[in-house]
Amino acid sequence: MILPDILIISWCWGIIAQQEVLSQSFRNIGLEDNSQKIYYEEFKSILADQIRLNLKIKSFYSVVRPIILTYVAIKSTCFIIVTYVLLAVCLSEESHSILEIIKLGSSALYLCVHLFLYCYLFDNMNVKLQSVNTSIYSCDWTKMDVKFKKLLLLTMQMNNANNLMIKASPKKIVNLQLFANIVTMSYNIVSVMLKITG
Repeated sequence: MILPDILIISWCWGIIAQQEVLSQSFRNIGLEDNSQKIYYEEFKSILADQIRLNLKIKSFYSVVRPIILTYVAIKSTCFIIVTYVLLAVCLSEESHSILEIIKLGSSALYLCVHLFLYCYLFDNMNVKLQSVNTSIYSCDWTKMDVKFKKLLLLTMQMNNANNLMIKASPKKIVNLQLFANIVTMSYNIVSVMLKITG
């Protein structure tokens, strides 16, 4: 379990760093005193880098998507079960050893942190992807010619069309909102199960 985590987390941080570099590069266009041709060529060069990065992200997502969705499903189910067992043990009238409670508590904490880490990373990747589009608009495009403005507009439309996100369902994206939904659902399920068994 550790090796896939290390590989996936490393790739995610690498992609986040590359997106941040792209954002900064787009934002800096037009700040120096150069000719329109140099700005245009610089923009095309950064755009080519962005297209290559988007292709890498697509191939990364195609490989990682089934793994991440399986992880999220298994970890959230295990989190609900372990949380229920922990609360049932703590609220039962029988005496249980402190070691059992520590094992269950640490398991619940591990599952929660693991789930949060994946949701946080993919949420951060989604935010960085959106910030690239904002950075394109943030460059000093007002002083550019019509050719540059058309390329900028087409680039922004292309970025809006490329919706690179890992989705658990058509409406559910793997992000921090999904983590909050899982924790809320866990609370609801555990409270209902405790009322039924209590």
